[in-house]
Amino acid sequence: SGAGKTTLIMQALSAMQNGKDVFGHEAQAGLRLGYIAADRSWRSYQRTAEMSSLDLSRIKVRALIDDPAIDLANFEKSPLNELERLIASMLPLDLVVVDPLVVFLGVDTNKYHLSAARLIRLNKTCLSNDITILGTHHATKARSDYSFKRPQDRISGTSALLGFTSSQLFLAAPEETGREDGFYEFHVISHHAAPKV
Repeated sequence: SGAGKTTLIMQALSAMQNGKDVFGHEAQAGLRLGYIAADRSWRSYQRTAEMSSLDLSRIKVRALIDDPAIDLANFEKSPLNELERLIASMLPLDLVVVDPLVVFLGVDTNKYHLSAARLIRLNKTCLSNDITILGTHHATKARSDYSFKRPQDRISGTSALLGFTSSQLFLAAPEETGREDGFYEFHVISHHAAPKV
């Protein structure tokens, strides 16, 4: 929390809107973007978007805290059902950011089979709607030495979070990595390519 995940995502979305490369990859023109905000008021997201030059008028938005149409009773009973309902209300989309995703899983992320089942279900949602979900997760393990051998080992919760998603992106603040130069590290751990920093 506070490492800059939302800012980084909004900078990437802004680049996509403006046809600029994202992490060295050409952005597809005309992407239909959505954003589901789940952990603070939409006003705070708006400030971050403004700093990132993200044009929110070109993005479909749902905000858990601000949107009276969101069924909190359904969210409490079955958060994944509510997420699927929110996504369906925004279609057609190519990419939807869910920030944070973990609140919609509705399970203890240390329970492998429960996390796997929810993630498989989200994969099916993506396939049936031809969309990509980019979900955030406040997931740093509480350690003081930060001496993990692999970046994915820094991510708390079950290994199902890695095993049943396509890629993990891990943003590490300097105090997590011990870097004295002030740089943040961004790790990309994909099933189909070598890890990158």
